[in-house]
Amino acid sequence: MQLVYGSPASAAQLDSILFDPSPLNQPIANISVVKTSVQHHEVHSTTNTANHDSGNGDKMETAWECGTDQLTKLVSESKIKRHCPRLRSPINQCCINHDYCYDKQFGKELCDDTFCNCLNTATINNPVCNKRDARSFCELVRAFGETAYMQAGRPLSD
Repeated sequence: MQLVYGSPASAAQLDSILFDPSPLNQPIANISVVKTSVQHHEVHSTTNTANHDSGNGDKMETAWECGTDQLTKLVSESKIKRHCPRLRSPINQCCINHDYCYDKQFGKELCDDTFCNCLNTATINNPVCNKRDARSFCELVRAFGETAYMQAGRPLSD
């Protein structure tokens, strides 16, 4: 993909982001990023089904990553737990992938488009979650994600 900014002489070349929808069907995923070459990254996941969400509250959950701070994470997670608790893991995976995309500065629009497609794929079989939650998460990052995108690209200070 080639992005052009301003004059035709200023362009940036970006590699495509690999998106594997198979982790969306996994109950709980542990994510690791493996750098396979200078310009190619893959997201790998392993499944832990021992404590799959059985609906009885006795489950092991990965940390919720949808949001920019504790308050927004709490609000977003409570919406998912209320409307579509069985989709918590695949939705969280979309957020983890989105954060990674922002961290690597692949382009806000590309990251947001990939995130929205991921959410749609993860929630397509749950009309309430798809129309309410996935759509609102998507609209929120598109409208208010600029600051998070810029901060993700900054080096960490000591």
